[in-house]
Amino acid sequence: MASFDEQVEISLPEIYHVNNHLREENRMLKSWLEKGRPCDTSKETDDKKPIKWKGRLMNTLLVSKFFLVVFIAIALVLVIFHLKDLIGEVTDFQTYSKQAILEKTNDNLQQKKRLSISLREDVSLQECHGPYLKRSFPDMDYALLGYNILKGYPMSIGHDPGFTYPIFRANYSNNDQTADCQYSVPKGLILIPDVSCITSFSSKIVQTQYELQQSLSVSAHISGGGWGVSFSASAGYKEASSTVTSGQWIMIYSSAKCNYYYCKLEKTSPPPFHPVFLNWVHKLNRTISNSYKDDSDTYMAFFDHYGTHFVDEATFGASFTYEHKMSSSSYSKMQEKGTNVAVMASYSGLFSIGAGFNLDSSQREQASVFQSEVQTSTVTIGAPPPANGDTMTWASTVKETPVPTQYSLTPIAELFCSDYMEYLGVRYDEIKLRIEKYKNEYCSYLHKKGLVDTCQDLTEGLILKETALSGTTDVENLDRSRCIKACLERYSCVAISFCRECTTNDYNYNSCQMYTESISITGTKTNGMETTIIISKIKKQLKFSDTAIIGRERIANQTMNVRRMNVHDCLSRCLDDAHCVAFTFCECSNTERNCKLYSEEGINQLETERGTDTYFISNMLQSVYDIYPTSATPTSIPSSGNGTSKDT
Repeated sequence: MASFDEQVEISLPEIYHVNNHLREENRMLKSWLEKGRPCDTSKETDDKKPIKWKGRLMNTLLVSKFFLVVFIAIALVLVIFHLKDLIGEVTDFQTYSKQAILEKTNDNLQQKKRLSISLREDVSLQECHGPYLKRSFPDMDYALLGYNILKGYPMSIGHDPGFTYPIFRANYSNNDQTADCQYSVPKGLILIPDVSCITSFSSKIVQTQYELQQSLSVSAHISGGGWGVSFSASAGYKEASSTVTSGQWIMIYSSAKCNYYYCKLEKTSPPPFHPVFLNWVHKLNRTISNSYKDDSDTYMAFFDHYGTHFVDEATFGASFTYEHKMSSSSYSKMQEKGTNVAVMASYSGLFSIGAGFNLDSSQREQASVFQSEVQTSTVTIGAPPPANGDTMTWASTVKETPVPTQYSLTPIAELFCSDYMEYLGVRYDEIKLRIEKYKNEYCSYLHKKGLVDTCQDLTEGLILKETALSGTTDVENLDRSRCIKACLERYSCVAISFCRECTTNDYNYNSCQMYTESISITGTKTNGMETTIIISKIKKQLKFSDTAIIGRERIANQTMNVRRMNVHDCLSRCLDDAHCVAFTFCECSNTERNCKLYSEEGINQLETERGTDTYFISNMLQSVYDIYPTSATPTSIPSSGNGTSKDT
């Protein structure tokens, strides 16, 4: 449409000016008519001339008014059409501006989402100050739960049974968010995206209960002890422990993992407690005023409900584990050939998920040989890795259902302090003291219910202070921790001797001496030396010639009526005693008893004693003993080397 200026050449102020001018002329004409015409030269009669003149004047006035009205009407119509065009142009500009802004915003969002596998595809990225709700980290509830270290088992199929009930609740009232504005963060938690995947399997060989516990503790790391054997009340641990303690099998765990995000508790400004947990806190607080009442049942129920620890840090993602069970004989043969079984297990893991195209022919052959020697089960936690083994593909699926794959746990007693409970109005210090008191009884409470077999903490072996070993040995230059690790990894190694007080100038500094069952060993009392005997790795017996035990003899053995017996009877006595792990025997006649039994707790040191031999026995020896009935030579005992009898 053409503009207003092209249709009329007069402006609105000019219209108003013309209108005022016409009004002024009209006023003057009326005044003139009232006063009469001053002169008239017409020849008409006096009574007819004024009438004719007045009529003409009125007609002129009416015509002027008519044209004035028409002129004003046309001007108004033109103004209306001009305003309509202006409004249309403004509307078009606003529409264009909105569309341009939306297109620019969409372009920015597309740029931000170009390669972010940490974002969910079904939700658009929110701006920092937008009115929209942010996304929360998926499955974050695990970080708010308690954990029972005795009932937990990180390798469980499904969720870890150690997780209990909510201690904290998620509170988003502070409107906190991550620095990149992608996620809402509840009060008291630090949440950080941590996307990383490794499909090259790492493998761990487990031959003892101690190694099993250490392997599980990588996933569920605890601070503070005194609760008993970690994981020992879980069905998964009992099954795996039974396998490795039988002496017939070893376990090999091959794992790949993919992380999605990391979570940490803010201890100086923690999240609010869950209402039900607060009820329990006040319930425990009421026990303080009843100092004469036995409140152990209340605390046992509290441990059962909320566990022994709470989550301090956690990594969420997925893990994929192969549990291989291999016979001890097969493992021994592979070790004798110098085969690295752990590496073979890792090759097998890649081969099994379809990523074997990354292996050469030799590696594929090793994977095939390994698979023929093992019984395998699969444990998937979260999303499994893809068939092509691609880490990016795995990462894109892990973000849908991440679960805790690694967590650090803090004793639940640490909640009862001013940082967490200053404003609750409870006597948290006294409650904490009672928790510390009753935690030592909780394992016994579960033992009475038949849920755990023992409450004694596991160690890498029996540590004998001021004791050295002599005999044929393998020596390596290792510090003590690596020395223990090396012995645990070697199938035949059952003991080490190490100098704890040696310095860099000493000959035995970092001298790791490893011993097997099949060699002749003698124990001596030596200052500065330390010996560790890994009893759980003994397959039959570990004999120390001309060696006696310094320690506390079993009381049950002291009350025996039989004072003199042969070595076979002495072995039988030890096998019949559930706590006996070693015995000494001598053919000497100058001692009150020639057979003495010892538990692990009663052994302190070894010393040289002519004519006396010390035997550490395996729990497997009972089945070996059945091969040699009591009709065998009384003074013989099955040897550790070839299964035949050896005279002492």
